[in-house]
Amino acid sequence: MAKSAQPEVTPERLMQFGSAYAPPLIIGAAVSNNVFDTLARGPKSIDEVSRNTGASTRGLRAIMNALLGLELLTNAMENMRSRRKARIFSFATNPVRSPVFSA
Repeated sequence: MAKSAQPEVTPERLMQFGSAYAPPLIIGAAVSNNVFDTLARGPKSIDEVSRNTGASTRGLRAIMNALLGLELLTNAMENMRSRRKARIFSFATNPVRSPVFSA
């Protein structure tokens, strides 16, 4: 009698479960700090976003680098730009935004 194949639980899969909470928190922090609204007006450096939002450059660097990893921003020559799919989080481009991520 053949054994049934069980899916293997790998450390990588366990890490995916452990960090599943992070993307909504990162997006929420970006929305609260008006990152998407600021970038909706055009590409900006982290320092420019900081001046426009009043948020710290250290915090924005962490948030915006995480958004790059989530593929919600792009980076060209140190200027960040919202990707098309991220515009849903901006009041400037989408006044009917999901209440889940409201500031």
